[in-house]
Amino acid sequence: MKRLLWFVALLLAIGAGCRSPETPPALPPATSSPAANPTASATSPPTVTYTPTVSPPSPIPTPAVNSAQTVDCNNPQTQEVIDRCAAEQAYNAADAKLNQVYQQLRASLTSSEQAQLTEVETAWLEFRDRNCDFESSQVTGEIRQSTVRYRCLEALTQDRTAELQAQAEPL
Repeated sequence: MKRLLWFVALLLAIGAGCRSPETPPALPPATSSPAANPTASATSPPTVTYTPTVSPPSPIPTPAVNSAQTVDCNNPQTQEVIDRCAAEQAYNAADAKLNQVYQQLRASLTSSEQAQLTEVETAWLEFRDRNCDFESSQVTGEIRQSTVRYRCLEALTQDRTAELQAQAEPL
């Protein structure tokens, strides 16, 4: 499965490289994504930083009065809310680890390799978010939809962290 994910991310990166230089690759909306450093010169590669935030999945529907009610992780009232909050916290921890490993790898690369890594990570982020949106859409309208999405995000993020760690290790 990891090889398939890597292959899809690679294909997305190659597709992003086929765009004209004037058109930057589209980033997934409100997700962890590499961002260009506005102070960088035109010849230097962009500085990439993950932000350990992801657009929250649509609010968890509750069987009670309001199906669009959001959850309060500080005061969970149901098992579904407890599960969703645990999944969100686990994803946030995995995303923080990915950010750490990414920054370590990036620091060891040449400027051209950093630019390549930026393209690949942008494509990977888009793949991850779309894949998890699809996976959670299989349970649309169910209370567990947000939990499914966060578990997917966590698993793919952990896999990507392991891939970047392997790339950072000396041969």
